[in-house]
Amino acid sequence: MTIGEALSDAGYATGYYGKWHLGSHDGRLPNDQGFDEWFGIPRTTDESLWPSSPGWSSAIMPPEKMMEGKKGEKSRELKVYDVEQRRLIDAEITRRSVAFIERQAKGSKPFFAYVALTQPHLPTEPNPAFKGKTGNGDWADMLAEMDANVGQVLDAVDKAGVRDNTIVIFTSDNGAEFFKPWDGWAGPWRGQYFTALEGGIRVPFLIRWPGRIPAGEEPCADDLQPLHRSARREADGGFMGRGPDPEDRGRLRGEYEEVSAHTDGHSRSLYACEMK
Repeated sequence: MTIGEALSDAGYATGYYGKWHLGSHDGRLPNDQGFDEWFGIPRTTDESLWPSSPGWSSAIMPPEKMMEGKKGEKSRELKVYDVEQRRLIDAEITRRSVAFIERQAKGSKPFFAYVALTQPHLPTEPNPAFKGKTGNGDWADMLAEMDANVGQVLDAVDKAGVRDNTIVIFTSDNGAEFFKPWDGWAGPWRGQYFTALEGGIRVPFLIRWPGRIPAGEEPCADDLQPLHRSARREADGGFMGRGPDPEDRGRLRGEYEEVSAHTDGHSRSLYACEMK
């Protein structure tokens, strides 16, 4: 079961925007896995290099396509995901995410937005609007772009008037990249992406829940588990939108194992989950 399915069963409006990579055929896409709507790529961003690679043939390996879909309908292909679209996609992911938040905040349902930005996955190519902005190269320009996109999502939550009852989580799916010239840095940890070493599996994790989680606390590694259990209790009729129970709130506030890490990571995800 996906978190989209759990929250959808609990009465949430659910939206997915960005990288999926959990199956690229109908039946396995986000709109088949608990999300009311989605936009993004079914697989991964390095495939955007294929159309411009010497010797590549679409007859042998078709290019990845940007897609969109709604629950109960077949997802449709939009454009070939090439290097040009790679530079543009995070702006569109952000635009659609903001529109979903604005729309759902006015409705009667709680909502869950999964925003899987594609940056800083290779190729680390910034949006043209950010190219040269920092004066420190593409990587720094990409970070400025990602920061601006995350800021737009946070601003949308605030402007919609749901800041105080919206949980926002910012995290990554794995450690720093190792392919040059897009390699990242895992701080003090040895190893990078595609390894089981600390540098490949320790990732940033930030959570904002005003009035519930004090600023500056260090959360534990299994913080998403109590949220998922709470959603399941609501879906089963035993939990009615009060936020995680006292035991789970304790775990969310970092009373268990301390985890702190710094990486420049591979792909970042921002989640917004409103509880009413």
